[in-house]
Amino acid sequence: MKRILIGALCLVFMQGVALADKDEGSNKPTIERQALTPLKDVLETVSKQSGKRFVVEARLPANIAIGTLRARDIDDTNLRDVLARNQMTYVTIEDITHVVGEANVRSLPIRLVDGSESDLSDSEWVTYVIDTGDKVAARLVPTLRPLLPAAAHLSAPPDTNQLMIVDRWGNVKRIEAVVKRLRASD
Repeated sequence: MKRILIGALCLVFMQGVALADKDEGSNKPTIERQALTPLKDVLETVSKQSGKRFVVEARLPANIAIGTLRARDIDDTNLRDVLARNQMTYVTIEDITHVVGEANVRSLPIRLVDGSESDLSDSEWVTYVIDTGDKVAARLVPTLRPLLPAAAHLSAPPDTNQLMIVDRWGNVKRIEAVVKRLRASD
């Protein structure tokens, strides 16, 4: 009896999904059912505009979600944001721009920054060192680590009051602000 009931519920659910897929009233992508765009089209558009040459990691999906944007609307300034929403990023090494999954970005030569750079996008992956003052940096790692995405890195070199962080610049600034607030609370 339970099997029949479960089977009937599954059938009703599947029919509801099929009806939702038949939304013929609109060709616009929605948040619930966003159309995917070939990554190749996006990169070709940016390449034509910026002159960048791209190499794409083989394991990346061929299609990406770009929301309500169109491939032709994506330029060099918002490419990082579009890739970030798809767990990707890019790193330029010499004159080749490597599009990689976030999980692999830490192994690439990303920029070591000191915060004085004026050309940093909040979506750019960077390496940064935070001075923790008189706070023991190693004690901050367990508190701060949950604030970082899985692909990021946070460590405290032994015998220092410094944290080394690899993450998107926007999140690095947030972590540094938290550390400053913790230092001020003493």
